[in-house]
Parts: sequence; structure tokens; C-alpha cells
Amino acid sequence: MSSTWALHRLIPMGIQPRIMITLMILGVLQIGITGMAGMFYIKEQLENQLAEKNLEQAKTLALIPSVRQAVEEGDSATLQKLVTEMHKVLGASFVAIGDERGVRLAHRLENRYWPAHGRW
Repeated sequence: MSSTWALHRLIPMGIQPRIMITLMILGVLQIGITGMAGMFYIKEQLENQLAEKNLEQAKTLALIPSVRQAVEEGDSATLQKLVTEMHKVLGASFVAIGDERGVRLAHRLENRYWPAHGRW
């Protein structure tokens, strides 16, 4: 408490400067909170748009007859080539193809699909 009194003696303030400083601090806090809320909202919107785009790409990929046939036959080599090309072209960080049971038949990292390690 002595440091507060020392500061008060060094900088004599009336009520108006105190109100002004309080209003400035509240203004900075308000701007900061609004900015953080805006950034959170934008982040959520971008994540939702990316999820929608990825879902559409997956649905489109599932419509290709050769992909469907390779999945039905469990042809991991063909699917792995496709996944590698998709990763190069799309720049996607996660590309995987699985069957209806959830068995991963192809993955961007070649050691992460079922035939590579014999289990899932």
C-alpha cells in the first residue's frame, strides 16, 4: 500500500484523469475481447468450409467407378497410387480411403493402411 501512496504523491491526479484512464483501459479491453471473438468466429467458419469441401471431394471420389471397384476388390496398390496423386495435386494433409467396414485401404503415409501391417 505504501507504493500506491508513493505513486499518488509523484503523480497528483484529480477525478477527471482517473476517469479518463479508466475509460481508456475499458476501451482497450473491449477492443481486445471483440477482436478475439471475431477471430474465433472466422476460425470456426473456415473450419466448417474446409470440412464441407473435404466431404464433397470424398463423395465425388466415391462416384468414380474404378475407385469403387478397387475398394470392392480390396486393391490397396491401385488406391495407394490414387491417394499419392491426390496428395500431390490437392496438397491435402490427410488423404485416406477405407471400405464400408472402416478398414483403411490406402493412406497418404504408406505404412498406415491395413495391408502394410496386417492388422487394424
